[in-house]
This record gives sequence, structure tokens and C-alpha cells, in this order.
Amino acid sequence: MGGILVGAGVGLINGLIVNYFSIPAIIVTLGTLFGVRSLVVHLSQAQPIAPLPASFTAIGQHELFGLPYIIYVGLVVAVIAYLVLHSTTLGWNIRALGANREAARSSGIRVRALSISLYILSGSAAALAGALESARLGAGTPTLGTGLELTVIAAAIIGGTSIAGGLGTIPGAVLGSLLLSVLGTGLILLHVDSTLQDLATGVVLIVAAGLDQLRRRQMFRTSARRALAAETP
Repeated sequence: MGGILVGAGVGLINGLIVNYFSIPAIIVTLGTLFGVRSLVVHLSQAQPIAPLPASFTAIGQHELFGLPYIIYVGLVVAVIAYLVLHSTTLGWNIRALGANREAARSSGIRVRALSISLYILSGSAAALAGALESARLGAGTPTLGTGLELTVIAAAIIGGTSIAGGLGTIPGAVLGSLLLSVLGTGLILLHVDSTLQDLATGVVLIVAAGLDQLRRRQMFRTSARRALAAETP
């Protein structure tokens, strides 16, 4: 729980900086990523924290019906996120904020408060993922997750999430992460040098981003044609 609170605190800092100082989100989040990671390595003196309590590691190492507990936790989180995004007013407000911030503000949404809340939620989710991974490994490793930020971005984009915001689904993100996992496993089975595996992820990310741009252009053209057809007597 303490780790999740720390993650929420980092998310709060990100949200406040982005919304009150108008610094691009990618810059702020990368800055806190490197800053917090450096602080963690310094405080732990780059040494793993182990052993962890058995009641904690059980979450990551025990299974139910042949599947690790972590899988069930991930499914529960995904289902809750899906229901919120597709079945609640909050979900529609989140989509409106991602699609067009100014239009969302004009429609009465408190965009600043909502944005900060989402940063807090994002930080909490990242901390939860880190805690689950530590439970799986049985130790708190200061450098755990280094480089995964690229994989996470790639998984979301491959799953249909738009870089520009406003488009994306929870099932798509889940499928994107599964695809990258399958890709990574396949590269290992093919005995591809581990130093080249990130290259494959990078290529997939670029291709997915290119497809996203093509999709957005097609959507824009379709909308323009419809608007023109509606204006034509």
C-alpha cells in the first residue's frame, strides 16, 4: 500500500506541473521517471531488497487454476477500467479530455481537476504493477522495469491507442501487450541476440505509430466528406 501511495504522489506531482506550468506531459513524466529512479537507486544503494514477506510474494508466485494470481489482478483492473470508460459519465469525460481539451472545457468539464486525477490514477497503477513484479521476483530491485516505458507505449499504440489522444480501448491495450509478449518470447525461441530485441520493439512501435497517423488521416477525410455532403443541397 505504501508503494501505491508513493506512485500516487508522483502522479500528483506530474499532474500539477503539467496543468499549472503548461510543460508538455512527455517532458514532465520523463523527468520524474529519471529523477525518481535515480532517487530509488541512491536510497537502496543499488542493492535488491530481500527477502520480502511470504504473504506478499504469494501474490506473485502462487497460482489459481494454473494461472498466476497476477493474471487475475490484471484482468480485474482491465475490466474495471473498461466499465468506467464505456459505461460512466466519468469515462466519457476522460475520452472528451483526450480528444480535445478546449472542447471538453467548453462543455463544462473541469479539465484541470480531471487531468490531475488521471495522473494520480496512472501513478498508482504503475506502482501497483511494480509491486506485483517485485512479488513475482521475490525481491525489490531498484533497476526493475528499466526500459519498459518503451514497451508500454508500444503496446498501447499497437492496441489502437492514438498518440494524439481521444482514441483507444482497454481490450486493445491488453491485446497489444500480449502481442509484444508473444513477440519477445518468439525472439527468445529463435535465439535472437537479446541486445537486438529492443530493436524489434522499436520497429514495431514506429510501424504502429505510422498506421495510427494513416488511420487519423482517413478519419479526417471521412469526416470532411460527410460535412461536405451535408452542406450540399
